[in-house]
Amino acid sequence: MKLSSRKSFSLIFFVLFLFGYSCKSNPYNIRSATASVSSQKKIVIGPIENRDIKSLRSIASDFQDLLKFELMKNNFVLVPIQKRKNKKDFDESKDMLGSLPIQLRKAAGENWNEVYSGDRLLDREEIKNLYLEDPFDLYLQGSISIQNNDRVLDKKEYNYIFLHIYDANGNSVGMITSTFDNEIMYESELLKKVADGIILEFQKKIALKELSSRQ
Repeated sequence: MKLSSRKSFSLIFFVLFLFGYSCKSNPYNIRSATASVSSQKKIVIGPIENRDIKSLRSIASDFQDLLKFELMKNNFVLVPIQKRKNKKDFDESKDMLGSLPIQLRKAAGENWNEVYSGDRLLDREEIKNLYLEDPFDLYLQGSISIQNNDRVLDKKEYNYIFLHIYDANGNSVGMITSTFDNEIMYESELLKKVADGIILEFQKKIALKELSSRQ
Protein backbone atom coordinates (compact mmCIF):
# COMPACT_ATOMS: atom_id res chain seq x y z
CA MET A 1 0.00 0.00 0.00
CA LYS A 2 1.38 3.39 -0.97
CA LEU A 3 2.06 6.05 1.64
CA SER A 4 -0.65 8.40 0.25
CA SER A 5 -3.21 5.59 0.36
CA ARG A 6 -2.31 4.84 3.97
CA LYS A 7 -2.74 8.50 4.89
CA SER A 8 -6.13 8.61 3.18
CA PHE A 9 -7.25 5.45 4.95
CA SER A 10 -6.06 6.79 8.31
CA LEU A 11 -7.90 10.07 7.76
CA ILE A 12 -11.15 8.31 6.86
CA PHE A 13 -10.85 6.04 9.90
CA PHE A 14 -10.23 9.05 12.16
CA VAL A 15 -13.28 10.90 10.80
CA LEU A 16 -15.48 7.84 11.26
CA PHE A 17 -14.16 7.42 14.79
CA LEU A 18 -14.97 11.02 15.68
CA PHE A 19 -18.44 10.69 14.18
CA GLY A 20 -19.13 7.52 16.15
CA TYR A 21 -17.80 9.05 19.35
CA SER A 22 -19.94 12.17 18.83
CA CYS A 23 -23.09 10.07 18.36
CA LYS A 24 -22.37 8.05 21.50
CA SER A 25 -21.49 11.09 23.61
CA ASN A 26 -24.61 13.02 22.54
CA PRO A 27 -27.35 10.38 22.07
CA TYR A 28 -30.21 12.88 22.59
CA ASN A 29 -28.96 15.43 20.04
CA ILE A 30 -28.50 18.20 22.60
CA ARG A 31 -27.57 21.52 21.00
CA SER A 32 -27.08 25.06 22.22
CA ALA A 33 -27.05 28.60 20.86
CA THR A 34 -26.15 31.92 22.46
CA ALA A 35 -27.60 35.37 21.91
CA SER A 36 -25.67 37.53 19.49
CA VAL A 37 -24.31 40.94 20.46
CA SER A 38 -23.23 41.83 16.92
CA SER A 39 -24.83 44.38 14.60
CA GLN A 40 -26.73 41.63 12.77
CA LYS A 41 -30.36 42.33 11.86
CA LYS A 42 -32.90 42.32 14.68
CA ILE A 43 -35.67 39.79 14.12
CA VAL A 44 -39.06 39.31 15.72
CA ILE A 45 -40.60 35.85 15.48
CA GLY A 46 -44.37 36.19 15.57
CA PRO A 47 -46.89 33.36 15.82
CA ILE A 48 -46.79 30.21 13.72
CA GLU A 49 -50.42 29.34 13.03
CA ASN A 50 -51.60 25.74 13.03
CA ARG A 51 -54.09 25.44 10.16
CA ASP A 52 -54.81 21.76 10.61
CA ILE A 53 -57.36 21.11 13.36
CA LYS A 54 -56.50 17.39 13.37
CA SER A 55 -52.84 17.74 14.28
CA LEU A 56 -51.38 18.57 17.67
CA ARG A 57 -51.56 22.26 18.48
CA SER A 58 -48.12 22.10 20.08
CA ILE A 59 -46.36 21.37 16.79
CA ALA A 60 -46.70 25.02 15.69
CA SER A 61 -45.16 26.27 18.95
CA ASP A 62 -42.40 23.67 18.74
CA PHE A 63 -41.60 24.75 15.19
CA GLN A 64 -41.59 28.40 16.26
CA ASP A 65 -39.01 27.63 18.95
CA LEU A 66 -36.88 25.70 16.46
CA LEU A 67 -36.91 28.72 14.14
CA LYS A 68 -35.79 30.93 17.03
CA PHE A 69 -32.98 28.50 17.83
CA GLU A 70 -31.73 28.42 14.24
CA LEU A 71 -31.84 32.23 13.99
CA MET A 72 -29.87 32.57 17.21
CA LYS A 73 -27.40 29.94 16.01
CA ASN A 74 -26.84 32.02 12.87
CA ASN A 75 -26.11 35.17 14.91
CA PHE A 76 -29.38 37.03 14.40
CA VAL A 77 -30.59 39.19 17.27
CA LEU A 78 -34.03 38.11 18.50
CA VAL A 79 -36.32 40.82 19.84
CA PRO A 80 -38.87 39.47 22.36
CA ILE A 81 -42.34 40.96 22.29
CA GLN A 82 -44.71 41.33 25.21
CA LYS A 83 -48.01 39.55 24.85
CA ARG A 84 -51.16 41.63 25.03
CA LYS A 85 -54.66 40.72 26.03
CA ASN A 86 -57.15 39.60 23.40
CA LYS A 87 -59.54 42.28 22.17
CA LYS A 88 -62.52 41.17 24.25
CA ASP A 89 -60.57 41.21 27.51
CA PHE A 90 -58.93 44.48 26.51
CA ASP A 91 -62.29 46.21 25.89
CA GLU A 92 -63.73 44.90 29.17
CA SER A 93 -60.72 46.02 31.19
CA LYS A 94 -60.84 49.43 29.49
CA ASP A 95 -64.47 49.90 30.58
CA MET A 96 -63.60 49.01 34.18
CA LEU A 97 -60.71 51.49 34.17
CA GLY A 98 -62.88 54.41 33.06
CA SER A 99 -63.63 55.67 36.58
CA LEU A 100 -60.00 55.60 37.78
CA PRO A 101 -57.67 58.65 37.83
CA ILE A 102 -55.80 59.10 34.56
CA GLN A 103 -52.39 58.18 35.99
CA LEU A 104 -53.74 54.89 37.30
CA ARG A 105 -55.45 54.20 33.99
CA LYS A 106 -52.18 54.73 32.12
CA ALA A 107 -50.30 52.51 34.56
CA ALA A 108 -52.93 49.81 34.08
CA GLY A 109 -52.48 49.89 30.32
CA GLU A 110 -55.29 52.05 28.97
CA ASN A 111 -52.85 53.76 26.62
CA TRP A 112 -51.88 50.59 24.75
CA ASN A 113 -51.54 51.28 21.04
CA GLU A 114 -52.21 47.73 19.96
CA VAL A 115 -53.90 44.54 21.08
CA TYR A 116 -51.68 41.48 20.71
CA SER A 117 -52.41 38.08 22.16
CA GLY A 118 -49.40 36.24 20.71
CA ASP A 119 -51.44 33.39 19.21
CA ARG A 120 -52.72 34.89 15.95
CA LEU A 121 -51.20 36.42 12.81
CA LEU A 122 -50.83 40.20 12.87
CA ASP A 123 -51.90 42.66 10.20
CA ARG A 124 -49.87 45.57 8.84
CA GLU A 125 -50.89 48.16 11.43
CA GLU A 126 -50.24 45.81 14.35
CA ILE A 127 -46.73 45.07 13.07
CA LYS A 128 -46.07 48.81 12.78
CA ASN A 129 -47.26 49.33 16.36
CA LEU A 130 -44.94 46.60 17.60
CA TYR A 131 -42.03 48.37 15.93
CA LEU A 132 -42.90 51.63 17.74
CA GLU A 133 -42.69 49.80 21.06
CA ASP A 134 -39.39 48.02 20.39
CA PRO A 135 -37.63 48.62 17.02
CA PHE A 136 -36.68 45.68 14.81
CA ASP A 137 -35.61 45.11 11.22
CA LEU A 138 -37.81 42.21 10.17
CA TYR A 139 -40.93 40.52 11.50
CA LEU A 140 -41.58 36.83 10.76
CA GLN A 141 -44.83 34.92 11.11
CA GLY A 142 -46.37 32.00 9.30
CA SER A 143 -48.34 28.79 9.33
CA ILE A 144 -47.91 25.04 9.42
CA SER A 145 -50.37 22.43 8.20
CA ILE A 146 -50.33 18.62 8.12
CA GLN A 147 -52.96 17.02 5.90
CA ASN A 148 -53.70 13.48 4.77
CA ASN A 149 -56.02 11.83 2.27
CA ASP A 150 -57.70 9.68 4.96
CA ARG A 151 -57.36 6.53 2.89
CA VAL A 152 -56.90 3.38 4.91
CA LEU A 153 -54.93 1.38 2.35
CA ASP A 154 -52.91 4.17 0.74
CA LYS A 155 -52.69 6.91 3.34
CA LYS A 156 -50.44 9.85 2.50
CA GLU A 157 -49.22 12.83 4.49
CA TYR A 158 -49.02 16.32 2.99
CA ASN A 159 -47.02 19.00 4.80
CA TYR A 160 -47.22 22.75 4.15
CA ILE A 161 -45.11 25.42 5.87
CA PHE A 162 -45.25 29.12 5.02
CA LEU A 163 -43.04 31.81 6.55
CA HIS A 164 -43.94 35.43 5.75
CA ILE A 165 -41.37 38.21 6.12
CA TYR A 166 -42.33 41.84 6.83
CA ASP A 167 -40.36 45.04 7.30
CA ALA A 168 -40.81 47.50 10.16
CA ASN A 169 -43.71 49.20 8.34
CA GLY A 170 -45.65 45.96 8.06
CA ASN A 171 -44.97 45.57 4.35
CA SER A 172 -44.53 42.07 2.97
CA VAL A 173 -40.96 41.79 1.68
CA GLY A 174 -40.57 38.06 1.22
CA MET A 175 -41.85 34.56 1.76
CA ILE A 176 -40.32 31.12 2.28
CA THR A 177 -42.21 27.86 1.80
CA SER A 178 -41.54 24.19 2.43
CA THR A 179 -43.90 21.56 1.03
CA PHE A 180 -43.30 17.81 1.04
CA ASP A 181 -45.29 14.59 1.06
CA ASN A 182 -45.22 11.15 2.66
CA GLU A 183 -43.12 12.12 5.67
CA ILE A 184 -44.30 12.46 9.25
CA MET A 185 -43.89 16.06 10.34
CA TYR A 186 -44.21 15.09 14.00
CA GLU A 187 -40.77 13.48 13.95
CA SER A 188 -38.34 15.73 15.83
CA GLU A 189 -35.43 15.15 13.46
CA LEU A 190 -37.50 16.12 10.42
CA LEU A 191 -38.92 19.21 12.15
CA LYS A 192 -35.39 20.28 13.05
CA LYS A 193 -34.10 19.81 9.50
CA VAL A 194 -36.95 21.83 8.01
CA ALA A 195 -36.40 24.69 10.48
CA ASP A 196 -32.67 24.66 9.73
CA GLY A 197 -33.30 24.72 5.96
CA ILE A 198 -35.79 27.58 6.18
CA ILE A 199 -33.44 29.77 8.22
CA LEU A 200 -30.53 29.00 5.89
CA GLU A 201 -32.73 30.11 2.98
CA PHE A 202 -33.75 33.19 4.96
CA GLN A 203 -30.13 34.05 5.72
CA LYS A 204 -29.12 33.58 2.07
CA LYS A 205 -31.88 35.86 0.78
CA ILE A 206 -31.14 38.55 3.38
CA ALA A 207 -27.41 38.46 2.57
CA LEU A 208 -28.06 38.74 -1.18
CA LYS A 209 -30.48 41.62 -0.65
CA GLU A 210 -27.97 43.51 1.52
CA LEU A 211 -25.21 42.92 -1.04
CA SER A 212 -27.33 44.20 -3.94
CA SER A 213 -28.40 47.28 -1.94
CA ARG A 214 -24.76 48.27 -1.39
CA GLN A 215 -23.84 48.12 -5.08
